[in-house]
Amino acid sequence: MNEDWLICNKWRMAVNLPDEKPRRGGPFSAYRRSFISKHTLCREALFASIGPVRSAVELFGGLGCSSTLIRHYCKPETHVVHERDPGLCEHLRGLGLTVREGDVYDSIAKPVLARRALLDADFGDFTIHAWRKNKLMQLLWAWMFNRGHRHIVTTDIAEPHLHLHRARYGALLHNDCGDYPEYLDGMSRFFHELYGYSVARAEANYGSCSMLWLQQEPSRIRFSRTWAAYEGVALCST
Repeated sequence: MNEDWLICNKWRMAVNLPDEKPRRGGPFSAYRRSFISKHTLCREALFASIGPVRSAVELFGGLGCSSTLIRHYCKPETHVVHERDPGLCEHLRGLGLTVREGDVYDSIAKPVLARRALLDADFGDFTIHAWRKNKLMQLLWAWMFNRGHRHIVTTDIAEPHLHLHRARYGALLHNDCGDYPEYLDGMSRFFHELYGYSVARAEANYGSCSMLWLQQEPSRIRFSRTWAAYEGVALCST
């Protein structure tokens, strides 16, 4: 598959990957492309608010949409991307990125993650309940937050099913989780007690939420959302 994507209506990104069988969850299905587009648009606002940094690391490189945003908004002198899929690694190298191939979870016990001005961890499966059940995820979060990174960006996917798990989340976060901002506030305070970081800003669509964590006392989160579907990633016209 060879396409040119336009990221946030601003930057062209070549996507060169092996063709795959069409499926609902595949990275190039219409359903998945819509999700990637909305998710990218939300993350644009966070990286734009961070501005220039000297160094950045991404724990899950993926298709390179966030890499493109970081490159243009944060302009790091050092930019390292972790990715385990060989095809995606080649794609990311084609974008001019420094890629470390392998599962980042395998690096928890190794001193390979230097302190960076910006750490981006675009989890595709994080909720506070998933974190509680997954010991490996807990170790990765501790590994991330105990290295003194200046800005940390993560992703949460709890909102679509919040109404089904309100009591479970509330018991863990010690609040009612009456709505999604209340859930985020509880999570911000929960992790501040553990690591000293709290959520400063959150950008959400209905499928996912990207959060900016800073070393500060918990305060009112700057929360906003977008319902736009296709402005984050669009096919370039030939």
